[in-house]
Amino acid sequence: PVNSPYRELGFFVSNDGRTGYFASNRPGGQGGMDIYYFELPEALFSEPLTFVKGQVLDAVTGKALFNSRATIHFDRFPPATTDEQGRFYLCLKAGESISGTVTAKGYHEGLFSLQGPAPATDPPLELTISLEPEFNLLLFAEQQKHNGSQETLVQSFLFDFDEARINPQMQQSIDEFIESALQNHKVVNVEVIGYTDDIGDVSYNQKLSEARAKNVAAYLENRGVEVQKVQIEGRGEAPATSQSEPAWKNRKVEVIVYLEE
Repeated sequence: PVNSPYRELGFFVSNDGRTGYFASNRPGGQGGMDIYYFELPEALFSEPLTFVKGQVLDAVTGKALFNSRATIHFDRFPPATTDEQGRFYLCLKAGESISGTVTAKGYHEGLFSLQGPAPATDPPLELTISLEPEFNLLLFAEQQKHNGSQETLVQSFLFDFDEARINPQMQQSIDEFIESALQNHKVVNVEVIGYTDDIGDVSYNQKLSEARAKNVAAYLENRGVEVQKVQIEGRGEAPATSQSEPAWKNRKVEVIVYLEE
């Protein structure tokens, strides 16, 4: 039922091994490439599979790893690398188990194991692996309360409206700030916090604040600040200190540098 004089693409078998799917521009469809399916003959049944949708997250922030992609080292399969959102995918035979380790720059190694169901299931199984950063910002902040021997430098860098790009003027300002922070001091940690004004959608502003923080943190790394010492956070819309405060003052990234005297 598949081959015809027309285009047939993307043949796919369902995870239970009994149904085939393909796309075709043959006559009788809705127009363009339509999706068709058919039941496979018993002699062509494939082994049932369970699809696994995995994601590697930062154990502190609960979000994708900062400036790093994780490598999944399986006990039997070749290693895989996550995408920018920390996602990866694999297939398991019914009842099959798998385990391994996860590594990423700036994070401690993680372990995982998963037992596939028998029989195979649909929808996919979800596997979340959390990695502890080599530097825990929350723990560090708590330690700061009890440690008076460290100096803290704070500087804000302003962005244009609806912009996360670092322009040349901001690059110069960041360079000057880092040079002054590094002079005669050892950097213990750098905290980068992104904000936006209160114009627009809240969820969009949250993503914009995260993008601003990530771009500044990446620039700091390019300037020689170790990524293990940089922690980022997007806080979305900055709370106004007064009703008369102009919105542009909140389109910023705040950089906090902790120095060892």
